[in-house]
Amino acid sequence: MKVSYLSRCILLLRGNSQDSKKSSLLWDSNLLSTVLFCVILSGCEKTIQPSRLDLLTSTVWGETNYEITDPELYTCIFEPGGQYYTFYKGYETFRSSWQLNDNGTLKIDNWEVKISKLTENTLEFKAPMDFFNLITINKTYHLQSLTGTKVTTIGVSDLSKTSAKLHGFLRTCDLTDVSFEYGITNAYIETPANNLTGPVNRNIEVILTNLLPGTVYQYRIKSVNLSGTYYGMIYNFRTFNNMTLSDMDNNTYNTTTIGSQVWMTENLKTTKFNDGTAIPLVRDVMAWSELGTPAYCWYENDSLLYGSNGALYNWHTVNTGKLCPTGWHVPGNQEWDALVNYLGQDAGIMMMEGHFNFKINGDNWLEASNETGFSASHFVGRADDGSFFFPGCNLWTSTENNTQDACYTIIYNNNAGRYFRNKKFGFPVRCVKD
Repeated sequence: MKVSYLSRCILLLRGNSQDSKKSSLLWDSNLLSTVLFCVILSGCEKTIQPSRLDLLTSTVWGETNYEITDPELYTCIFEPGGQYYTFYKGYETFRSSWQLNDNGTLKIDNWEVKISKLTENTLEFKAPMDFFNLITINKTYHLQSLTGTKVTTIGVSDLSKTSAKLHGFLRTCDLTDVSFEYGITNAYIETPANNLTGPVNRNIEVILTNLLPGTVYQYRIKSVNLSGTYYGMIYNFRTFNNMTLSDMDNNTYNTTTIGSQVWMTENLKTTKFNDGTAIPLVRDVMAWSELGTPAYCWYENDSLLYGSNGALYNWHTVNTGKLCPTGWHVPGNQEWDALVNYLGQDAGIMMMEGHFNFKINGDNWLEASNETGFSASHFVGRADDGSFFFPGCNLWTSTENNTQDACYTIIYNNNAGRYFRNKKFGFPVRCVKD
């Protein structure tokens, strides 16, 4: 398991130190056992005596080092009550307890660092590094402060015909009212304000109700405190259409309109073709690996736990032309190209539903806006050898590549690309209206 965060105030690494776009520290239990603490203090323009140890609880702290130059990326907060939190771009990644001894030893869980300098702008501390359990050295870390108030509009999740959950970031050390503004035009409605006492650096959420189906809304986050009024960027989202569709198992699916296309907003779950005949359910690993005919399964053969992700179909099932409900079909390469070209270079972000609490596999999904309502998420899959895996957002197309392989679309970070896999692979399916 990789953990690319315990940062800014304490980055723990017990294992393989590898490069990461999000952190200099990764967790990998296969290699060397190391404990690395990276902490950054950020004073919020406080006039506090440098000798006061309670500086720890008066600010949001941020990390910089030789490879992390933006202190906004990894942050932490020491609450006066003894709770400690780390964040990646405001998403909580770790929480624990902390205490500061009179001799300047900072303890977080069972780990200790020695503070050598603490001012309103700077923190320095020494942390032990253990190399292969053979030698231990103390390394000094130098940290700097963040200042002011910052708000960032992030994205939308939990869409329906008439509701949505909006997400944004707030970073401040001051008593702050935070809210969202939204509307069909820029004549905004403002949500009730949350009153927050700093230091704060986290995801802010609000649920909107009584929205109009199939409608594009603008929205942004807003904060107000003694230092001024701050706004995030204006983003859009689209509620689901009134129109729904059903399969032969009576599963009902919401839809969204993107350009001239109408798409399902979730993965297909049907166990029957649209003529009513059953699709063979194949659980056995060996049987799946030998298939050259239609079949489906559920991830880990558990429909109760993973049924909401949709069923996994091999491409032979797609190729029958009978998988989607009547009047709908599995899109081919040209239809995927039309979708991506319509959305432009940020297609992936506009189609993905973000994981705003640092869920699975995190970083490519943190800033997904889901502006289109397509609501792509992390999906699961089954390989041609019958094993299950967690590939990300992969969806079959109806286009054949050659006698052995077929094309699929992967939606990622900021785009959507097309690749091909053996037809025995099991991927989810989205349907598009004829």
